Amino acid sequence: WKYYSRRTGEIALSLDEIVEKVKAEPEGTHEVHNASWGQRAAWKSWKDVPEIAQKMSGGGGWKYYSRRTGEVTLSLDEIVEKVKAEPEGTHEIHHDSWGRRAAWKSWKDVPEIAQKIQSKTYNYYSRSTGETTLSVVEIVEKIKADPNGTHEIHHDSWGKRAAWKSWKDVEDIASRVG
Repeated sequence: WKYYSRRTGEIALSLDEIVEKVKAEPEGTHEVHNASWGQRAAWKSWKDVPEIAQKMSGGGGWKYYSRRTGEVTLSLDEIVEKVKAEPEGTHEIHHDSWGRRAAWKSWKDVPEIAQKIQSKTYNYYSRSTGETTLSVVEIVEKIKADPNGTHEIHHDSWGKRAAWKSWKDVEDIASRVG
């Protein structure tokens, strides 16, 4: 790995050493390059390098805000549970590694959270959209946008011959619509 900051200039560091540099100065500019990207590949911000971003976000440092709880420090899994419990609620997220001045983000804009929330998908059918594959959150949004519409659900684990169900008969979805 190659690392660059205004303070150090360009130096060779291990992945863990880069993580330590970022942790020491989270608001600083930290650019990295890896030979496996090719010699002509552009340098990237540490935030755009999954191996580094994952190490930075894996531990603590997560802040969560909702009208109900106010600002609290939670683990990533605790935040995911709060969002799952109220997917249509306002959930604002901040991580210490983003720097104090960085804006809070919607959970949908935080990849570590969005991937965990939206990972389960169902086959979805409505007269207006036809058949498609959507996450639970996307299905809930469609139902709330058209509560009197036809919303049929099927999951591959039920088997190909299993009948499609009304959204009201799928607990994972019905519990989130309310």
